[in-house]
Amino acid sequence: MIDFERLNKIKALVELVLGYDTEKLRNENDVRRIQLWNEIKNNESIFEQEFIRDLPTDLREEIASQFSFAELRLASVEQVGDESPGISSSFNKAELAIAPIYDRYSVLDVSSARDLAERMQRKNDIYRLALEYAKEYAVLDAMLDSPQIRKDLKFFFKGKYTERLNKVNEAVQIYIGKFGLIHAVKQIEKSILDTIKQSEKQRTEITGESRRHFEELALKLKDLPELEQKTKDFKDSLDELEYYVANGTEPADLKTLEMMKEEFAKSYASLEKELAARTGNIEQRNSQLDASQAELENYRQEYRRNNQEEKERLVEGELKEISAVKDQLTGQAVTLKRERDALDVKREEITDRVRQLNEIAEGKSIRYISGQDARLCEMNFLARFDTKMQSYPVRFYSPLEKKEFVIRCWNEGDHVNTSVSNSPDKPWNVQSRYSVNEKMFGLFGGKLSKIIVEGVSLNHLEEFEKYNFDSRRANLADFLKTITPIIDKAEIGKYLHVIGIASPTGWDEKVQKEIRSATFAHNYISRFVSICLVDSVTGEVIFNSADERISKFIEYFTPEFDREKVEKIRQYIIGRLAVKEYVVLDEAVAEIKEPKNIVNKVFYDLQHEGKGKIKYIKEVGLVIQTLK
Repeated sequence: MIDFERLNKIKALVELVLGYDTEKLRNENDVRRIQLWNEIKNNESIFEQEFIRDLPTDLREEIASQFSFAELRLASVEQVGDESPGISSSFNKAELAIAPIYDRYSVLDVSSARDLAERMQRKNDIYRLALEYAKEYAVLDAMLDSPQIRKDLKFFFKGKYTERLNKVNEAVQIYIGKFGLIHAVKQIEKSILDTIKQSEKQRTEITGESRRHFEELALKLKDLPELEQKTKDFKDSLDELEYYVANGTEPADLKTLEMMKEEFAKSYASLEKELAARTGNIEQRNSQLDASQAELENYRQEYRRNNQEEKERLVEGELKEISAVKDQLTGQAVTLKRERDALDVKREEITDRVRQLNEIAEGKSIRYISGQDARLCEMNFLARFDTKMQSYPVRFYSPLEKKEFVIRCWNEGDHVNTSVSNSPDKPWNVQSRYSVNEKMFGLFGGKLSKIIVEGVSLNHLEEFEKYNFDSRRANLADFLKTITPIIDKAEIGKYLHVIGIASPTGWDEKVQKEIRSATFAHNYISRFVSICLVDSVTGEVIFNSADERISKFIEYFTPEFDREKVEKIRQYIIGRLAVKEYVVLDEAVAEIKEPKNIVNKVFYDLQHEGKGKIKYIKEVGLVIQTLK
């Protein structure tokens, strides 16, 4: 038996928040907003525990979506206020962006259909009101198609849009019944001319505003080259410090580095904020143009049906002008995104590198990888990957195409190897890419990519050039630099790109935590890209277990080690540690006469199990010693 009285009580706060407009929510103080958030989250938990199993599916989905949207409204107001991230971190950027749309046409929620019909008569805007709301369906369709927006939020918006549109339809019927069809037609004839004039004015304003904004932005970015040079100098100093630390020198006082890092991060964050503001303005202006475009498109379709060619050409001319302005804005948005991504990578890199140095100072062990060892790891990883990719037949399933592709051989051009370097004793940063293609028109036409599977070797080549070794774990900046261009291309091509990125120095815990988190897909990945990270020394593969796509490709990226050899080496090292309390890597390789990469793996496996600690000793090399 469902206790509807209790259910209504736990829904009361949700309805309160949904009834507020943005200004009302923004005027609530921080404490009150957080209190509302906590109470709604608590009530949502009660709803899930006590009611969700017994309610009919449609009612369950409706109430769950109301809870989610109420929480989104509170979170979006926090972001609008530019406060420190708190409850807003529960949603991604795409979800936060849809919250303000709720306030559009809120008049429809507080007016009856008869009220709206009378308003149409007073303001002579029957057709404008009907079309203005109908064109909002373009916004709804984009929202429903977005993989970055949660299902429950889509459910809420679809219900709200349908409810409002039904009220508009009813108002139009009341109007025609009361004032007659001829009166409505006269309004429509005047409305098209007014709409075109308004659209022309809007285009002119947007073009001028866009030019001014970019001129202002250029002034604010004029100091960027100097900032980037200072950043490079700072990174060089970090390289030197890492070199000395790896060679056994105790790290100096890191407070100064911490302060410098904060200054750099603050500078980059400020520029990112500026770019984000410009991007937001472009998105807002594009939405306005979308609305005008949808309204004019409705006119065009009507004139085409009625063979009114002159009116149709008039509308088509304005539609072409709108498309040209939208193309210009889209190009600007792409440029701004590219710049913002680059700044984000630089900020993340500095932050992570200083953090890693602090961890070393606190006693955290580091991994020392020579140039030759890194090259060996790279070859082993890619040889394994290529062997698996060429073990025919190879079967890949694309959830985008909802189709399985069977590869019985790779055609010329389907497999491409690229590299950044070709030094014999250093890694090359090889990328091995396999493309599953189809002809555009079945048996003929250009090739279209459907799936790309790629193995990438990631090394810090500058460190190997300077010092012939690396000790820095791959961090979030390394990750972002690798995947950002891949995501951009995959989204344009609309194909599935699966990528395994291997690092011989391992992956920073921050990246591992991110990729395994529930919010990973929202923050970093699109529906066109699926990723795993590989530690090419230990063979560990890190991925998001919720991503069903990557789980089908893991076997292609997983390094393989001879189990018998691993166990033999393991027993040897454990035995030596019991006697000597330390084992030198090069001595173990010479004595056991097994591949160095397997001995190296066992060293790090034992450290991970807490059976020893690895350190690099100058003139001796890599050593594992017993814990004291």
